[in-house]
Amino acid sequence: MSDDQAPEGNGQARVAETDRAAVRAAHALGNRGRLRFDAEGRVQEDILAAYWRTGFYILEGALAAAEVAALEREVAALCARAPRASGATTDAQGRPAIGDDEQRRLFRF
Repeated sequence: MSDDQAPEGNGQARVAETDRAAVRAAHALGNRGRLRFDAEGRVQEDILAAYWRTGFYILEGALAAAEVAALEREVAALCARAPRASGATTDAQGRPAIGDDEQRRLFRF
Protein backbone atom coordinates (compact mmCIF):
# COMPACT_ATOMS: atom_id res chain seq x y z
CA MET A 1 0.00 0.00 0.00
CA SER A 2 1.45 3.41 -0.94
CA ASP A 3 1.61 6.36 1.46
CA ASP A 4 -1.33 8.08 -0.25
CA GLN A 5 -3.44 4.95 0.29
CA ALA A 6 -2.48 4.42 3.93
CA PRO A 7 -5.31 4.02 6.44
CA GLU A 8 -6.35 7.18 8.29
CA GLY A 9 -4.72 6.11 11.58
CA ASN A 10 -1.27 5.97 9.99
CA GLY A 11 -1.27 9.74 9.49
CA GLN A 12 -0.90 10.33 13.21
CA ALA A 13 1.95 7.83 13.39
CA ARG A 14 3.73 9.60 10.52
CA VAL A 15 3.29 12.97 12.20
CA ALA A 16 4.61 11.57 15.49
CA GLU A 17 7.66 10.08 13.74
CA THR A 18 8.27 13.36 11.90
CA ASP A 19 8.17 15.15 15.26
CA ARG A 20 10.62 12.66 16.78
CA ALA A 21 12.96 13.08 13.80
CA ALA A 22 12.82 16.88 14.16
CA VAL A 23 13.68 16.62 17.86
CA ARG A 24 16.63 14.32 17.06
CA ALA A 25 17.85 16.76 14.40
CA ALA A 26 17.52 19.69 16.81
CA HIS A 27 19.51 17.89 19.49
CA ALA A 28 22.20 17.01 16.94
CA LEU A 29 22.88 20.72 16.30
CA GLY A 30 25.02 20.87 19.44
CA ASN A 31 23.70 24.27 20.46
CA ARG A 32 22.17 23.58 23.84
CA GLY A 33 23.38 23.26 27.39
CA ARG A 34 23.92 25.09 30.62
CA LEU A 35 25.50 28.52 30.65
CA ARG A 36 29.22 28.08 31.42
CA PHE A 37 31.99 30.63 31.86
CA ASP A 38 35.76 30.47 31.38
CA ALA A 39 38.34 31.44 34.02
CA GLU A 40 37.99 35.12 33.06
CA GLY A 41 34.22 35.05 33.51
CA ARG A 42 33.40 35.08 29.79
CA VAL A 43 30.91 32.75 28.16
CA GLN A 44 32.80 29.62 27.13
CA GLU A 45 34.03 29.56 23.55
CA ASP A 46 32.15 26.39 22.52
CA ILE A 47 28.85 28.07 23.44
CA LEU A 48 29.74 31.14 21.39
CA ALA A 49 30.89 29.00 18.45
CA ALA A 50 27.61 27.05 18.50
CA TYR A 51 25.67 30.30 18.67
CA TRP A 52 27.47 31.80 15.68
CA ARG A 53 27.20 28.54 13.73
CA THR A 54 23.45 28.06 14.23
CA GLY A 55 22.21 31.56 15.05
CA PHE A 56 20.88 30.59 18.48
CA TYR A 57 21.79 28.70 21.63
CA ILE A 58 19.34 27.01 24.01
CA LEU A 59 20.35 27.74 27.59
CA GLU A 60 19.07 24.78 29.55
CA GLY A 61 18.22 25.39 33.19
CA ALA A 62 18.60 29.16 32.85
CA LEU A 63 15.10 29.76 34.24
CA ALA A 64 13.28 28.05 37.08
CA ALA A 65 10.03 26.25 36.23
CA ALA A 66 8.02 28.95 38.00
CA GLU A 67 9.70 31.64 35.88
CA VAL A 68 8.92 29.74 32.68
CA ALA A 69 5.29 29.30 33.75
CA ALA A 70 4.98 33.03 34.49
CA LEU A 71 6.45 33.93 31.10
CA GLU A 72 4.10 31.50 29.34
CA ARG A 73 1.10 33.12 31.08
CA GLU A 74 2.27 36.61 30.14
CA VAL A 75 2.85 35.68 26.49
CA ALA A 76 -0.57 33.99 26.30
CA ALA A 77 -2.21 37.10 27.75
CA LEU A 78 -0.32 39.31 25.30
CA CYS A 79 -1.33 37.15 22.33
CA ALA A 80 -4.95 37.08 23.49
CA ARG A 81 -5.05 40.88 23.33
CA ALA A 82 -3.35 41.14 19.92
CA PRO A 83 -5.26 42.79 17.07
CA ARG A 84 -7.49 40.24 15.32
CA ALA A 85 -6.06 41.24 11.91
CA SER A 86 -3.73 43.76 10.32
CA GLY A 87 -5.04 47.25 11.07
CA ALA A 88 -7.70 46.00 13.52
CA THR A 89 -8.32 47.97 16.69
CA THR A 90 -9.92 45.06 18.56
CA ASP A 91 -8.75 41.60 19.57
CA ALA A 92 -10.54 38.35 18.69
CA GLN A 93 -12.93 38.88 21.63
CA GLY A 94 -13.90 42.41 20.53
CA ARG A 95 -11.89 44.14 23.26
CA PRO A 96 -9.61 47.06 22.43
CA ALA A 97 -6.39 45.53 21.13
CA ILE A 98 -3.18 46.35 22.93
CA GLY A 99 -0.40 48.08 21.09
CA ASP A 100 -2.23 50.98 19.43
CA ASP A 101 -1.10 53.46 22.06
CA GLU A 102 2.51 52.28 22.09
CA GLN A 103 5.29 54.33 20.53
CA ARG A 104 6.50 51.20 18.78
CA ARG A 105 4.10 48.75 17.14
CA LEU A 106 3.88 45.53 19.16
CA PHE A 107 2.45 43.41 16.34
CA ARG A 108 3.34 43.15 12.67
CA PHE A 109 1.38 41.19 10.10
